[in-house]
Amino acid sequence: GTDVKTEMSPVLVCLLVLLAGCWGCQHHACHCTGRVFICQESKVVQVPRDIPANTTELRFVLTKMRVIPKGAFAGLDDLEKIEISQNDALEVIEANVFSNLPKLHEIRIEKANNLVYIDQDAFQDLPSLRYLLISNTGLRFLPAVHKVHSFQKVLLDIQDNINIRTIERNSFTGLSSESVILWLNKNGIREIENHAFNGTYLDELNLSDNHNLEKLPNEVFQGASGPVVLDISRTRISFLPSHGLELIKKLRAKSTYNLKKLPDLSKFRSLIEANFTYPSHCCAFTNWKRQNTELHPICSMSQAKQDLDEQPGNKIRRRSAAEDYISSYGVGFDPAENEFDYGLCNEVVNVACSPKPDAFNPCEDIMGYNILRVLIWFISILAVTGNIVVLVILISSQYKLTVPRFLMCNLAFADLCIGIYLLFIASVDIQTKSQYYNYAIDWQTGAGCNAAGFFTVFASELSVYTLTVITLERWHTITYAMQLDRKVRFRHAVIIMIFGWMFAFTVAILPILGVSSYMK
Repeated sequence: GTDVKTEMSPVLVCLLVLLAGCWGCQHHACHCTGRVFICQESKVVQVPRDIPANTTELRFVLTKMRVIPKGAFAGLDDLEKIEISQNDALEVIEANVFSNLPKLHEIRIEKANNLVYIDQDAFQDLPSLRYLLISNTGLRFLPAVHKVHSFQKVLLDIQDNINIRTIERNSFTGLSSESVILWLNKNGIREIENHAFNGTYLDELNLSDNHNLEKLPNEVFQGASGPVVLDISRTRISFLPSHGLELIKKLRAKSTYNLKKLPDLSKFRSLIEANFTYPSHCCAFTNWKRQNTELHPICSMSQAKQDLDEQPGNKIRRRSAAEDYISSYGVGFDPAENEFDYGLCNEVVNVACSPKPDAFNPCEDIMGYNILRVLIWFISILAVTGNIVVLVILISSQYKLTVPRFLMCNLAFADLCIGIYLLFIASVDIQTKSQYYNYAIDWQTGAGCNAAGFFTVFASELSVYTLTVITLERWHTITYAMQLDRKVRFRHAVIIMIFGWMFAFTVAILPILGVSSYMK
């Protein structure tokens, strides 16, 4: 009997542990799946106090919790993931909520539109944290992450918070002793202070879709290592900072229409890939290659850093976070967005730049060949002088202005406008000869391009319309030559041409008013 009891003791202990776990998971609106504790009911108005101590994952979805109080998750030492989503009632997250949780590596707070306050001590001492998402909230200030002190590579994903206006200095100091990726896109950011990224090893900084962001201060990257990838697409930024561009390998500035000038190319010591708004930006990189003396120090440093990282037990690794995130999280992390391949360092590197220059956006000259330059001057001068002569003769003639002569006047005026357009283009070509790319953006976005575009569209439409009317008028006159009562009257011709002028003017003015564009 003693032997049986001895043998049964471990079994009984296991059963008791399992029963205790199941019993501890009983809650009127929550349930357990393995070691995952899930609350997905509107009945849940506060964080349950009976969360099992061995829980590894918490999910609070569609609950009505207004406050997450201090120490809500205290003692859950095995906790690895927390998700708080679709909670419109949530307003406050108090201090020490996410504190001293040694295994916690993922926090998701999203779709909580009324969340307006996260205590500055809410995130503390999370040595395993790798991913922090705060999205679609009502926060007015960037959450304080300076006490996180993670030993892992961290992806901080703060997006779709339209009330966050400012990134203050030292905002990310203390986030991680390793490299970080900052996705700060689709917020309401208007201002970023100097030294904002101080103390970080910045793999990637995404500021895209902050439509009111107009400036990156010169010292914004002071005290930071990186960024390696910088995305400022769809912002109003007009200048890049003069410091901190040395380690950038990928630069994205799509639909950033205010960015018309780039810093000195020598500042882009590591650049491999660039995506701009204007093709003329790529002209600067067409014939530019980094020489051995410029590139070797960067490559040597990068390789040394890689070698250091590969040493077992090394505590100061600084490698990219991209690979870890892809393997850890799978869906939701685009490998193309997070490639930091030090193997791309070569002795001489050509920058892969887009959009490429084309016939409408050349690098050297508007007129690619000298013969075209000669012809455009010849044709434009001939068109202007010839049509002025025609107009003077027709208008000043002592003979009555008949319908055919009236239509010829309209045709001559339309062709005169085309001549003026060609003369305009020829003049700009001479002024920008061999260095069009230096003037391209100001020309394309300025009044000159709009004026030239208006002239050519208006003149072309009016010319084709008038030629059509002249053809039909001649056909009608010949067909009904013997029927004087069916003759086209002068007043009829005037009405027809008024319609033509209105049509040509409307079509030409639409791109200036925002329907399409003359920029390209």
